Amino acid sequence: HDSNFAADFQDSAKQISWFLEKEAGQKVDGVIALDTTLFTNLLRLSGPINLPSYNTTIDAENFLTTVQYKVEKEYWQKPNAAEENAPKTILKDLIYPFLNTLLQKASKGEIFQTILQALAEKHLLFYFQNNELQKIVEQNNWAGRILPVSTDYLSIVEANLGGGKSSLNLQRAIYYQ
Repeated sequence: HDSNFAADFQDSAKQISWFLEKEAGQKVDGVIALDTTLFTNLLRLSGPINLPSYNTTIDAENFLTTVQYKVEKEYWQKPNAAEENAPKTILKDLIYPFLNTLLQKASKGEIFQTILQALAEKHLLFYFQNNELQKIVEQNNWAGRILPVSTDYLSIVEANLGGGKSSLNLQRAIYYQ
């Protein structure tokens, strides 16, 4: 929570690892980050996922808005929600039905292609403490690194702190000359 905000993913991953080690008391071997674009693209392959306990069906079209509403608004309307403090439980409850449906409905080739596209577009990033694994990740450009270069380049970085997903509702326009 609020630790993935560095432009270089390795810096964020080290911070994420530090926070988790302090909070959970467990050593972190690596960090895998995926964003909603990858998950939404995989939902297109799996098709809708019914979650009766939430009285909803999640699909690629409603995933962001439905989960955002249930995490940020509906959850906090429940009695004892503040004491429970687990608003993202819907994601935990979604993952197994999603994976089972994805593996039943999509071919391995479709899943692989979607993951390759996500890697190329930086919707899936890796960081490992193991130097050999990290070297492979960096050689394949899957590490989200800001690399030193001898010329200028433009990198637009956005961090959304505090748990609110207001950036989903923003329109951006960037002009570069």
